[in-house]
Amino acid sequence: MVNVLQNEQISQESPRTSKPSSKSSNSSHVTKEAAPRFTYAAWDDKGKICLLAKFEVQFQITFTTSVKDQKITEKLPLDANVKATCGSVLDGPMIDLSWRGGFQFRITFEKAIDSNEWGVERMDLVYNLGDTLFYGSLIRRIMKAETKKEGLSQFITPVGKSYYCPASPAVSLYNKKGDQTVVVRFTNIQIQAYDIRNGKFSAEKRCSEVAFGSGVSEPLDIMQIPNDSVQMVVGCFTFLVALGTVAGYAFYRSWFVKRVDYDTMA
Repeated sequence: MVNVLQNEQISQESPRTSKPSSKSSNSSHVTKEAAPRFTYAAWDDKGKICLLAKFEVQFQITFTTSVKDQKITEKLPLDANVKATCGSVLDGPMIDLSWRGGFQFRITFEKAIDSNEWGVERMDLVYNLGDTLFYGSLIRRIMKAETKKEGLSQFITPVGKSYYCPASPAVSLYNKKGDQTVVVRFTNIQIQAYDIRNGKFSAEKRCSEVAFGSGVSEPLDIMQIPNDSVQMVVGCFTFLVALGTVAGYAFYRSWFVKRVDYDTMA
């Protein structure tokens, strides 16, 4: 899986991250809160952190060739350009990641006042089918895939908490025709878009389900996770069945066959 931003200096100082905006001429003198290591961050005009995110993510992209549909997997690189904002009255907080090859991934957040929760309002990925990565593609232009529904649909979390999941359920993105063209898979994700205090993640709200290798969401059930213990149980069960079969046959031979012999002699 891909690693998140590794350079703490980029997270805190680089012009690729968001900068506090202010109408006053003293905005350049605002001291920004230090962001936690290995995170993406955005600051408000007072230098306070308003958005924190860290994650690994990969994209499975489907495209059409003259032979059949092909799939490629693209991972978020370490050197992705970062732009993040705290949002406004009309727009929610946003994080925008772009990297070589014409990729641009955007996540927009929203708060639901009535339920006192926040979450992801939408995601979208822009990619260029004209790039050599999409060899043989019949379409040679820039494409955009996005989530279908607006409103809180992913990573719903109570206000005042951060969202954490080791492997969150896969998110499908669709083109204008409504065809699923991109599957997004996050791992080791922790995000918080509202009510951040002291520049740090708040207490975690852990996901109630995780995604397995196929990308299909399943309940978090330890019995479904393949490991050495399961293999040992299956092996022991097979051994017991075999032992019972042998013991049963021995019992049959020692009692039934002998009884037949005695009856014959009489």
